Amino acid sequence: MFTATVLCVADDRKLINGLKGWEFLSRDWSRITEISVPDLSIREKVAIDRLLSRGPKAIIRALKFRPASELDDAHLAIGSYKRLHRFYPTFHAIGVQ
Repeated sequence: MFTATVLCVADDRKLINGLKGWEFLSRDWSRITEISVPDLSIREKVAIDRLLSRGPKAIIRALKFRPASELDDAHLAIGSYKRLHRFYPTFHAIGVQ
């Protein structure tokens, strides 16, 4: 998956005030945020969400599943999830009567 936000400004103009401290703002292609968030069931997402105050290693030790087959990939996935969890898509089946 690739997600991009593009802002075009003239060289002599400054950034909009609200963007100066934005964590995803990159001034060049060497500082791109990699998204390596695992596919999670609702149960897995809730289990990880309860542990978000811990570091990636501690979260993986506390889980009953591994979010990736390789341990290094699991650490990367949990670290990425911690940073981006508020953007993680969650879908619910809802019946309206």
